[in-house]
Order: sequence, then C-alpha cells, then structure tokens
Amino acid sequence: MKKSDQFRKKSAAWLSMNGMTLLTILCVGTVIGSAAWTHQLQQEPPAPTPPSGQAQSAAKPMQQSLKEAATPLPQPSEIPWVSPLEDAAVQKPFNNARMEASALPGLWQVHDGVDFQTETGDMVRAMADGVVKEAYTDEISGGLVVITHGKYTVTYAGMSLISPLKPGDPVLSGQTIGYAGDGPAAERNQPSHLHLEVQSDGENIDPMTLLK
Repeated sequence: MKKSDQFRKKSAAWLSMNGMTLLTILCVGTVIGSAAWTHQLQQEPPAPTPPSGQAQSAAKPMQQSLKEAATPLPQPSEIPWVSPLEDAAVQKPFNNARMEASALPGLWQVHDGVDFQTETGDMVRAMADGVVKEAYTDEISGGLVVITHGKYTVTYAGMSLISPLKPGDPVLSGQTIGYAGDGPAAERNQPSHLHLEVQSDGENIDPMTLLK
C-alpha cells in the first residue's frame, strides 16, 4: 500500500473520531471573535458629525460679532479749522481768570474770548463747516453770528455787517459770514476788532487752542 493511501486512511479515521470536537472548537472561536469585535466597536467613540445648517448659521453671526469686537472703531478726525480773518493778529488774548472793567459804566467782566485786530470792513469767515444757530445785529453785540461746528459753538461778534444768514442755514469753512466793525459795545474802548468766543460742553475755551 502506498504511503499516501495510508495517510488518507489515517486522516479519515482521525476526523471520524475527532470531527465533532473540532467543529465545536471552531464554532466557539467564531462566537468569541464576534463578541470581541462587537465590544471594540462599542468602546470606540462615535465619529463627530458636522454641524447642521442651522448651527452653522448661528455660529457665523457669533464669529462676526467677535471679530467686530476685536476691531477698534475708527475715531472721527479733528475739525480742520481756518482763521476767521485773513490776517488774524491777536489784539487781546483769552483770560477768564480775572475780572476787568469794560467800556460800559459799572460793568466788570472776564474776557472769555479772543479779540483779533481788524480794519473796519475786513471779511470775517466761518472757521469750519457748520450750522447757523443765531444771526442778528443789536446795540450790545453789534453784528453777531453763532455757528455750531460739531461739538463746538463759535460766536463771531462786534461786526459792522453780517451776511444774510438765519438759524439752520449750513455754512462752509471759509465762507464769508460778515464784515469787521468796532467790536461789541462792552469793548468799544478798543480799536476795531472781531470778538471771537468758543464753547465746548457749555464751557468757554481759548479759541487759539483750535487755531494752533
């Protein structure tokens, strides 16, 4: 008998005796492997899902708000002031710390503006773009124009003649608003001049601080 035939007969005899045991081992191994695989899947965290369209829409305004908060807002530029006169030589400076006698009998006052030397008839011009608040002529103030330039209120007083302006009219920087005269009545002990006052937040300030 050939060796190959002997081997086949021995293998068949062994399988006949141990086949059931081998099948049982294979089945048990399969069950254990499946259970281990299932357990591993359960232990792994679920993959993250992308946010829905609604969540993305809600996130965009939040990101935009954070970006805007981190971006400093631009600050408004300073007003470009021009001199109210072609040749604005100071005749009497600002001084609100000392009372002094005026040209009117018994009237003492601080000088809360600046007097600019003029010749009668010199053109007076707006120091910046603005809006007319008051415009009139009387015995005390002479020709007077009050203009708001942003947060500043500027009074141009003591003029001999004012331009035909009324409250609410817009004016442009450098626009002629009147002509120089003798100054307000309380200052007519001085040569011809323009009296200029500037207020900011209700307080008089030195007009020269704007013209530097």
